[in-house]
Amino acid sequence: MTTINCLNGNLHCVYTHSKPDGSIFYVGMGLPGRPYNAISRNHQWLSTAKSAGGFKAHIIEEFIPKDEAHELEELLISELRERGAVLCNLTNGGKGTSGYKASKESVARRSKKMKGIKRSAEFCAAVSRAKKGKPSPFKKPVKCLDTGQEFPSITEAAEARKISATALFNNLNGYTKTCGGYRYEYIKGDANAD
Repeated sequence: MTTINCLNGNLHCVYTHSKPDGSIFYVGMGLPGRPYNAISRNHQWLSTAKSAGGFKAHIIEEFIPKDEAHELEELLISELRERGAVLCNLTNGGKGTSGYKASKESVARRSKKMKGIKRSAEFCAAVSRAKKGKPSPFKKPVKCLDTGQEFPSITEAAEARKISATALFNNLNGYTKTCGGYRYEYIKGDANAD
């Protein structure tokens, strides 16, 4: 039996996201957990996944070096677009913006621009008041619709069910239909629930 260490950051996968009807709307590459994560996606991707009622991840190739993953991603995006697919990818794939490092001049310009911003004491106090007492979204109480079991927070539900808190958050916010084979919802009427 061969063991492959994919946690060292050198082995990547290339994947597609499709709507429940099977139509592909995104091609991506990343580390093994990335295909199943709806966090840090562009606005078009989020809108498409939500209106479609979720997304399905399909692994095209896995455990490949980053350079090969970039090449395959670029090829798939090109082929799908040639066939008329409407993709949520903002670039043509390949290296895209991953690994981007701003030049020293660019960093200096941004730093100078930010240093010029003075915030009044009233502004700072207003921001503080607005944030005070607001819980983390991961601390909202949730209920499993299939079992009726209630949990005081997303984090505790994820730990009890041995699932990812991020995957559960995605399900609660309409990006996936189920999480770990179950459906969940925020408990309404709780002071912390939306």
